[in-house]
Amino acid sequence: MNFLRKSGLIQWSLAGVLLSAGFIYTVLWPLGILGLAYFIYLSSREISYKKAALGGLIAWTIKSLAALMWFLSVYPVEWLTVSLGNAQLLIVVFYWVTNSLWLGVAGIFVAVAIRKVCALTNRKLFLLLLIPGVWLMGELLGSLFFSVMTYGDAGVITSAFSFGYMGYLLAQHEWLVQLARVGGVYGLNVSAVVLALVFLWSVKKMQRKNSLLWVLFFGGFWLSAYLPFISTTATVNEYYSVLTIDTTFPVMQNRTLEGEKRMQDELEVAMQTALSFESDYILLPEDARYFKQLIPSYQEKALFQFLNENPKTIVVDSGRVLVDDEAVLQSFTYNGLENTVDISHKRYLVPQGEFMPYFYSTIIKLAGYGEVVETIEKDISYTVGTQTSQADAAASTPGILYCFESVSPWGVKKIIDERGTVPFIAHPVSHGWFNNPTILWENLDSMLKIQAVWNQQYIVSAGGHAVGKVYSPTGEIQSLETIASGENWKVRQTFIPVLQ
Repeated sequence: MNFLRKSGLIQWSLAGVLLSAGFIYTVLWPLGILGLAYFIYLSSREISYKKAALGGLIAWTIKSLAALMWFLSVYPVEWLTVSLGNAQLLIVVFYWVTNSLWLGVAGIFVAVAIRKVCALTNRKLFLLLLIPGVWLMGELLGSLFFSVMTYGDAGVITSAFSFGYMGYLLAQHEWLVQLARVGGVYGLNVSAVVLALVFLWSVKKMQRKNSLLWVLFFGGFWLSAYLPFISTTATVNEYYSVLTIDTTFPVMQNRTLEGEKRMQDELEVAMQTALSFESDYILLPEDARYFKQLIPSYQEKALFQFLNENPKTIVVDSGRVLVDDEAVLQSFTYNGLENTVDISHKRYLVPQGEFMPYFYSTIIKLAGYGEVVETIEKDISYTVGTQTSQADAAASTPGILYCFESVSPWGVKKIIDERGTVPFIAHPVSHGWFNNPTILWENLDSMLKIQAVWNQQYIVSAGGHAVGKVYSPTGEIQSLETIASGENWKVRQTFIPVLQ
């Protein structure tokens, strides 16, 4: 123990490991509360601001490395038409480490600010008010700095990228996640820091002989996460029937005319199967491209109605579309109930996956892989379109939260602010670039669960290379029942209560 006390960098690294454990294995989420307490303790006891800054950077970068470990699931990269050769793994690791560092830089501010606050006052009430605010400010600054360092043609300076927020750990607790009703993940961030302070002060007050009691208390807190939340929601008598078409088409299949035709033929079979169940809604994965969107929307609607005997179902599809020679991700929602088509563009694009940041494109070009950058910018990258608002959508059309817009804590809230009320939130996703990204899926589950609780909305996802799920306003994640399947698709069904 003397060695640990003398070796400050090891102590800060241990704090980072505790902070990060729950992002890799969600069952270890309570260790994040211990990590918070230990980080606050180290910050308050550090002898200089310089050492506090270095320690904060180390701890937060470790935390971010864990939260972004899903970057590694991109390897091997199989969706590029050009080869990265032997540098493939090196590039993936470079992306992972540097992106984690951009988020980790905020740890400098947090550690220094906590040390300053603790130097100014030792009154617990003031600390209870100030330190949670400092931590929350740090999370926001980390996201902001990340957006600056990953800025590109389709980028915006924003605090939307929220991987690694400590509030997401509380999503694993059936009761504590209900606190998300006040402020979403931001409210949970504050709650997590308050819990950490309570734990820290209780440990300081306990004598050595009471340490066993504290361990039992912490163990009970850990186990309390599995107590089912008792909902007092009123009985619902009316439901929407919702089908999803989850797909597993090979990522490169649509790169040839033959492959694209084969995929369209299979998708048509899946659609006809789904239509035969006469459900209220059918959701497709992001960029499924069932509707071609090469002709005016009213003609596409009329053609679909003619070929399918005017179905009353509402179908949510999306695809890559050129608008003024710029590629946008555009949703196409056929609303057979109100005889309309609703169109909107994806409003938040994540760097790396959907556009090339200037910093990374420059580095990759200097390394001799300019062809890779040109291919990504030409065939894969998107821009933010001009029709991002969903305010004018038909009342029965669901709100649409595109893939990876879930990482923005206010993704659903923005839709609700525009629409007022929606039947539910449709969440089309596509994870074909990843190879079984378990850590990513668990992180996204926490994000969507919290957004469902905060906005009191059902969220239904439909996945490409991912399994569709339902996220309820009480924080429950529900599976959908598979009712039909083909070689590369499955039709799944769920019933969503009609919220009054």
